[in-house]
Amino acid sequence: MDFNSLIELMDKEIELYKQLRILYSDKKNSLIKNDINSLKNIDNQILELISKIKICETKRLKIAGDKFNNISALINYAKIESPEYLNKLERQKIEINKLAKEISQLHKTNVELIKHGLILSDKTLQFIIKICRGENRNYSSSGFSKFNIPISTTIQEA
Repeated sequence: MDFNSLIELMDKEIELYKQLRILYSDKKNSLIKNDINSLKNIDNQILELISKIKICETKRLKIAGDKFNNISALINYAKIESPEYLNKLERQKIEINKLAKEISQLHKTNVELIKHGLILSDKTLQFIIKICRGENRNYSSSGFSKFNIPISTTIQEA
């Protein structure tokens, strides 16, 4: 196994994950600001970046082999076969785990912001529909308040 090529590829993959973290943070800010144009652009960038990450993962699996599909397996293999790469692999593992937690948290926050935005939009739409239908009139056709409070200046005819 070519550990030099593998480590270089993993460094590139880590850089892509750092860019992904930045994009998820930018997406969060766009959601908060309700900047739809920026949001579309960021989503497109995220999709492009995810494609690049998948390409790196595929290359990594070709170099390392299917039995080394995670970094822990590579570390265990390096302990036996190439201990000189062990420290670098362990640092990469720590960095990948840190990035994964940060990206996951940002993604969860973004999903919650989107859900909240949908709830607000739904309530606003319901309010507009009620106004258009006239459901928010304060008085019935007989001149009484819908809250069953008679209006003294309005006289109901018998």
